Amino acid sequence: HSPCLLGNLLGDGQDCVMLFTAVVAAGACPLGQRLSEPWPQPCTQNCSDPFDHSSWDSWLSSHVGSRVIKDGVRYATVNYGGDHSDLYAYLDALCSVDLSTLPQKEYFALMMNAYNAGAVRLIVEHCGEDCESISSVSPRWDRPIVVVGGRTASLDDIEHGAIRSDPKNPMSGTLVGAPVGHPFIEPNLFPVDPRLHVGVNCASRSCPDLHSEAFTGARVDEQLDTLMRAFLADETKGLACAGSTEMKVSKIIAAWYADDFRGQFCDLACFLREYGPEDLRCLTDSNVRISAFAYDWALNSAHAAGAVFALLIALVQ
Repeated sequence: HSPCLLGNLLGDGQDCVMLFTAVVAAGACPLGQRLSEPWPQPCTQNCSDPFDHSSWDSWLSSHVGSRVIKDGVRYATVNYGGDHSDLYAYLDALCSVDLSTLPQKEYFALMMNAYNAGAVRLIVEHCGEDCESISSVSPRWDRPIVVVGGRTASLDDIEHGAIRSDPKNPMSGTLVGAPVGHPFIEPNLFPVDPRLHVGVNCASRSCPDLHSEAFTGARVDEQLDTLMRAFLADETKGLACAGSTEMKVSKIIAAWYADDFRGQFCDLACFLREYGPEDLRCLTDSNVRISAFAYDWALNSAHAAGAVFALLIALVQ
């Protein structure tokens, strides 16, 4: 039974109506309890064909601003009776995937897509029509929100337990994916790739923009390189020089996940020189001081007027 049925009888509001509608739409794959066992290892031989991400691709092409609306997700077109079909078709497909048959890059791409689809579901089902921030949803990071390969997972389970292979959330200091008092260490599914942080999207303005197409194993390196360079070229939230010897960087890079970015490079500045714009003077100074932008948790939604304009442009094209 939906927990919202009782809420509706008690006059509990339209969030429950949305949630019940969504549960019916995704009825083939109901959410269960989060599990504590490790994720399956990626396939190394006799692997399956690439996973079909077309339904997620279709949702993204319809709802994510590209070129016209910077950093804009058109949640308004799916909230309150909108078309959920592509989103839930993808969530249902994730439910039955056999993760152990996926090669590493396909597994990596699928997990980032699963995180992003789960974050969108969180906003659509739990944030409400006048939602201004994912922070208004509680719980959010550890709420069961998507089923991947038969395993119910939260956003934290996917990001920290699978993609980062580190069950500790550095923002909260909490362990994910295990009962309290019984932490476990996930197997090292992937070498920690700092580019993952432009792949997963936390539905917030300061987060790297939600990519307008699904990640695929065949193109994931190219896609992440493009997204990282685009993020660091954004002087409002990615990277900006404050004089010749000081730079401001996203808090994702400079604070919360700094160790992830240092892992494959001599230091954080080396990473920024690799992916940052070549014309930034502060990147050439070995003694550059790094500080973080303030983080804007406002919802990364597109303005209604901008959404209409983007639709008109799409029709013309």
